[in-house]
Amino acid sequence: MKIGQLIGDNLVEDGATLQMGIGSIPDAVLSALKGHKDLGIHSEMFSVGVIDLFRRGCVTNNKAILAKNLCEMLEIDYVNNTHIVSLQPTMTAINSCIERAYELIKIAHPDHREALEKAAFERLQCMPAP
Repeated sequence: MKIGQLIGDNLVEDGATLQMGIGSIPDAVLSALKGHKDLGIHSEMFSVGVIDLFRRGCVTNNKAILAKNLCEMLEIDYVNNTHIVSLQPTMTAINSCIERAYELIKIAHPDHREALEKAAFERLQCMPAP
């Protein structure tokens, strides 16, 4: 997916600490990070792409603050604590809000879909799509 390559090449620096969601956009970005170094993970969830990056040596958590062990499972209150997040070097969030908006609009009552699409377009500056 081209968007993954664009994000990986232009928005994720070597040494960045990643927070990610689940979906095709985060997956596409993760697959585009195979040449990156010293990435960290500070996220309440992640997909199999992180495991691939760990095996390739791209994810080391060497620069992440506090949680050095990649496999350390911490309480959600800690992981999402804004003070802890602010300590992470080059914190980079990768999510798929556009995909999520599309899925939510798709299951909304038909009487409300047009208004939701309009609101999403105004907010996101694009039409939500899968």
